[in-house]
Amino acid sequence: MEVEGGGGGALALAPGVEVPPPIAVWLRPAQRAGVTLLYNALMVHGGAILGDGAGCGKRVVVVALLAAMLGKTGVVPKDELALRARSRARGTGTLGGSSSSGGGSSSGGGGPVLIMAPPGRVAEWAAELAKWGVFAVTDLTAAANRDSRLAAVEEVARGEAEVVLVSHALATRNTSSGGDLVATLQGMAWGGVVVDEVGSFHNVRAGGYKAAREYERCGWWVGVTSERLPSDVEAVWSMLSLVLRRPGDLPPRPDFLATYAPRVAAAAPAAAAAPRKFLAPFVIARSRPDDDAGGGVAAVAGVKRARSCDRADVAECASTPPTAPPSPPSMPVPPSLPVVPPPVLPPPVLPPLLPAAPVAPVPPVVDAVEASAPTHSQQNGGGVSLKRVKPLFDLDGDDDDDSLFPPAPTAAAEALVAKALPRRGRSLAAVARAPSGTPLASDFD
Repeated sequence: MEVEGGGGGALALAPGVEVPPPIAVWLRPAQRAGVTLLYNALMVHGGAILGDGAGCGKRVVVVALLAAMLGKTGVVPKDELALRARSRARGTGTLGGSSSSGGGSSSGGGGPVLIMAPPGRVAEWAAELAKWGVFAVTDLTAAANRDSRLAAVEEVARGEAEVVLVSHALATRNTSSGGDLVATLQGMAWGGVVVDEVGSFHNVRAGGYKAAREYERCGWWVGVTSERLPSDVEAVWSMLSLVLRRPGDLPPRPDFLATYAPRVAAAAPAAAAAPRKFLAPFVIARSRPDDDAGGGVAAVAGVKRARSCDRADVAECASTPPTAPPSPPSMPVPPSLPVVPPPVLPPPVLPPLLPAAPVAPVPPVVDAVEASAPTHSQQNGGGVSLKRVKPLFDLDGDDDDDSLFPPAPTAAAEALVAKALPRRGRSLAAVARAPSGTPLASDFD
């Protein structure tokens, strides 16, 4: 459903009967008008046909009406608490109305609401009821077998359900799986009955229509259909006779056929006044104007179904073509301002650079001893005077690089070598002075 609220408060239908704000705030204007039209038709005539086109939210309209008639608040904790209190207050075998004020009297028959739907629509009704409120729902089609279905009916008879879902077949046909379920349902008192796809009961000679007419202990009837009322006047009378049970609302079948069949056959504009006057109080049919092409009783009667119409008079709604929503006011266009070019700024003037201060050379740090010590070149008689730096491998402290000029062996080292080579007589000094791997004469002694 489109999220398009029609109002911020509750939708009042009668003193003490209103659609609660948490539900009414999400109804579109056409749906709010549909709830009002449907409630007024039920209170005056005891029945109506809701024939809005596909996509107009017919189930939403019916569920909102049930929430008002059953006294729902739209607040989940409050409604759940009311259901528990209602279950405790019920007596065995007693069918009562809602526990809320106004709900029991407005429901008409003082019992639960029975919804007959095609097998494929039962789950959709259950989903809509769960989405829009807190209802005690019993789905007879969910029962696995005959015994469990009869047990569910007994729970309904004890007043433990507010809404009962059943398929057309289970409600009108005595099948082997249903047993005496139809007779049990027909003998119970219902606050109201909703027949989805009421066009399925268009044949007065069919067994389904006859079984549906046996539901006599009902407060009100609502027929829901998304199809146009057929051109067959007899089928229209059958549908109307299912929902209009009060004496005087519907003429007998022969009189109805004799009155309206020639008018429908003629389809003349002058012949539309009588059907329009007759159908307007209890036929609510609204949809797009392009859906009204073709024949049918609704077209002859002038029930032009306008989706955006919210008037209470259906006939007046039909005669008034739908108007497009007003366009929002256009904003005034401000006058164009002259284009001013940005000012040209002069380039920035930078201050002159200051001359760099002269940097005095840093004299090398030379040790005093190293400065006075002669270099190798001076010792060897060279004429080039070089600064002598401290050698890196000075092991004996004589300022010579011991990696190039090995130091003279000490007495301890001589004794160690002499002990290791007693027969050779090769001195440590000779070993140190000889190149690596060069034999000495003493090695051959």
